[in-house]
Amino acid sequence: MKKAGPKKLELFSVDFTHYRLEDLIVLANHAKPFYEWVEKQFQMELHTSDSLNEIMKHATLNNIKAVISKCMDANETDKIPKLFDGGGIPYEHRSACYFYFSWMARDAATQRLRPLISRAKKNSQLSTKEIEIEALSNLLFFYRDRLEFFDWAAIREVTIQRLEGSRRAKKGSAFETDVRSSLAQAFSYYFQTRGNYGSYRDYKILDKPLKINNRTYDAAVELTRFDETVHYIIIPVKTRETEGGGHAHLFTRDIEQANLDILKVYPDATIAFVIVAMSWSQDEIEDLKKRYAHVFYFDCNPNEFTGFGARQKEMNIFIEEVLG
Repeated sequence: MKKAGPKKLELFSVDFTHYRLEDLIVLANHAKPFYEWVEKQFQMELHTSDSLNEIMKHATLNNIKAVISKCMDANETDKIPKLFDGGGIPYEHRSACYFYFSWMARDAATQRLRPLISRAKKNSQLSTKEIEIEALSNLLFFYRDRLEFFDWAAIREVTIQRLEGSRRAKKGSAFETDVRSSLAQAFSYYFQTRGNYGSYRDYKILDKPLKINNRTYDAAVELTRFDETVHYIIIPVKTRETEGGGHAHLFTRDIEQANLDILKVYPDATIAFVIVAMSWSQDEIEDLKKRYAHVFYFDCNPNEFTGFGARQKEMNIFIEEVLG
């Protein structure tokens, strides 16, 4: 079935379409549980059920500092909602706190704030984390009247902007980014609906291709079991602009060899494929589906591929089956 492309916005014969906006909005929406977790930390610190927007109007500098410190030092982080970058990769928890409080202060956490923190560290005996807490709490306290709004709608808009900057800064192909983004949405959906990761304690979406022998595999996830052993989900991404015919068989043969290389190193790995190619042999696709965990087939030219879009549910179901 051919993947429907996004509706184009054309004005004066110019394409104004923001092709990545849908992905960015979904990732920003998945940041809401993290926002709500931060709000809960403020509520517990100030012993109130007021919203974060109200709390920020009267919180003291010490209140803000205490909450940021508590957030960064939180235990059992696998039970806390994750925050994702623009490529769909979850931040490590302390980094997630640093980035989110930076976004609340409307600052570019990497480009502008990080160099200032590095300079401050040279002039201080404090640790980097201590300087981060001092800087973030003072920024929020000092500028809160001018920032004015700290409700989810306001923070969501800032989150979209920051994620767009993060996506531009990400290295690697757009296809890898799209698959990682879809994986991030699927894991976030699972956690939001169940509060855990099923048979696993936690997960990590690798931020670069997984290298096995002389091959690299575009998207991979490390699933950590409760006994701390690791199970891999490995998703090679295959794209071709040529159509069908003998190419389909050669294409499938390449996939088979990649699969053998994976299983030599990770014999219990869950292997799925993303294939973006026009009019590929349905017989070849069905044969792959019988032997591997899943095949995400997009019947379109790779130049027209803009992410999973309406097919996100398919990834959600796949991850549900893996997590159990």
